[in-house]
Amino acid sequence: MKSLKLKIFIFLAFSSILSFAQEFPTIGEVYDYDVGDGFHYVEEAYYGGEGAWGGMNAMVILEVISKEFLEDEGILKYKFYKRSYISSSDSPAPYIDERIDSVSYSSLDQIITGSEIFENPNIYNGRLTVQNEGSSGYNYTKYRFTIGCGRTYYKYDNNYPYAWSEYEEAMVYFKKGDEEWGEALVLVGMDEEDFEASSFALFPNPVQDQLYIKSQSNREFEIHIYNSLGQLISTTIYSSSQLGIDVAHYLRGIYVAHIVDINGITIEKRKFIKN
Repeated sequence: MKSLKLKIFIFLAFSSILSFAQEFPTIGEVYDYDVGDGFHYVEEAYYGGEGAWGGMNAMVILEVISKEFLEDEGILKYKFYKRSYISSSDSPAPYIDERIDSVSYSSLDQIITGSEIFENPNIYNGRLTVQNEGSSGYNYTKYRFTIGCGRTYYKYDNNYPYAWSEYEEAMVYFKKGDEEWGEALVLVGMDEEDFEASSFALFPNPVQDQLYIKSQSNREFEIHIYNSLGQLISTTIYSSSQLGIDVAHYLRGIYVAHIVDINGITIEKRKFIKN
């Protein structure tokens, strides 16, 4: 009888553990993005020791510009348009960095666990979130992963007396389809004309392979690209909010992109450098 009770207890305990584990999201659920999704972050980093110190503050805006699922390999591949406004002790003045980042995720069925799981309507619109924090020696870490939003918070402290460092990253805004949460960041400063006054953004600049042109309008335009001698290199029809142009075969140098409306009138010119 005792043996039967023990078996029942073990079965119920095991079932409870399985039920609890199933509440945690998978990597595929956490990193389930769609083209057009946007995420805004603030970052802070400080370090010191042996009389030296430094730090960095950044505002980061990510936008998903492509998504590909490699079914045979079980891999999700994304490209992000990333803009960062960075202030650093190593730089004499704040600057804006823009680039295309490629990221891949595998083991999509693997569960992401933590010490806590919650759905708070005031945080990330109540999306399921896994949180974990802990200390080991001089180190302290805390992180959050949220369904459809990736890693939404990360903090790391190394309090070693002679070489300490701190890093904190927090998502402050996201937009997925019609859903929004938080307060969007606005990048202004050295490149304010590119991001505010102009209705077109051209990135990355300098460029090596793929040049992207993003517009605030969905109207149809043509993109005429000229080299430094004024020779027309290519003409591309632009009929969506974003366009990618392959420039990998271009020679190194300075080029000018002319944005031309349906009446053949050049409404804007943008220079870029091919590396």
